[in-house]
Amino acid sequence: MASDETNAILNAAVAGLPPLQREAIFLAEYEDLGLEEAAKVAGVAVGAFKARLYRGRERLKRELAWLTKEGY
Repeated sequence: MASDETNAILNAAVAGLPPLQREAIFLAEYEDLGLEEAAKVAGVAVGAFKARLYRGRERLKRELAWLTKEGY
């Protein structure tokens, strides 16, 4: 799969996340912030941030599982 197409699929999946999960993914993965710093930016406790990040990652795994099944 072309890189542009893969990026478009990933961006659409991230955009479809609930806002708090999307924020957690953005801060941790795109901004590359550590858990404590990201939680501070989000204005929540580290545990709450970790839960949001976990749920967001799990949702992305489920939604994008078809990519591995299709051999991408």
